[in-house]
Amino acid sequence: MLRLLRKIKPGKRDGEKSGSFWRFAIAESVLIFLGILLALQVDNWNQERKDRKLERVLLSEMLGNLKVDLDDIKYSIKYLEQYQNSSQLVLDFLNSDLPWNDSLGRHFAQLMVMVLFDVNTSAYESLKSIGIDLIHNEKLRKGITNVYSVAYNHVQANQSLLSDFLYTNLYPALRENLRTVIPREISVPLNLEELRQNNSFREDLNMSIFHYGISLRIHYKTSETISLMIEDIERELGLESTESN
Repeated sequence: MLRLLRKIKPGKRDGEKSGSFWRFAIAESVLIFLGILLALQVDNWNQERKDRKLERVLLSEMLGNLKVDLDDIKYSIKYLEQYQNSSQLVLDFLNSDLPWNDSLGRHFAQLMVMVLFDVNTSAYESLKSIGIDLIHNEKLRKGITNVYSVAYNHVQANQSLLSDFLYTNLYPALRENLRTVIPREISVPLNLEELRQNNSFREDLNMSIFHYGISLRIHYKTSETISLMIEDIERELGLESTESN
């Protein structure tokens, strides 16, 4: 009986083989696990490198868009100031007893034009289609969203209100009371004395001055917002030193 038990009980050599097998199995599993982790990490590194490269491309394109927009909005500000000034001069003239002066023809003509701020959103639309989270700098990401989704929308909404007022109220009155001598350059009243007695016309002029004032404040603010955004993107791209030189 003892002899049989000795045959069944594993010997010391068999135990060593079993321990070696399990140590090898565990080591192999650890190596496989580490290999998977390393492969995932390499994939993450590669994806991060691609994302940062794409981010720089889109930011560079957006920087160009914003510089064009800044020039455009400064152009709009320049002419909005002129139109507001001309409207005020015409209103002051109509409220006075001053005789006609040929230089007034240019200011009357300025009442019949307006400007449009045409936003360039190509880079922003590309970014939205990819995902705004591509911009890893949170402050920059929020700034970009603020420019395109808040500031620009504010400008365009105000622009729509201004154009609606001009086309609905002022322009019909201008066509009824002014004669265009040179389009966009010289216009003169058909009957100056009647125009001076036209309270409705003066009220429309006064409202246009009010609307121009609101529009200018929004354009000034948006111009400042765009300028700051340009600085932030240049800083992110490391272009500050280049620009300063």
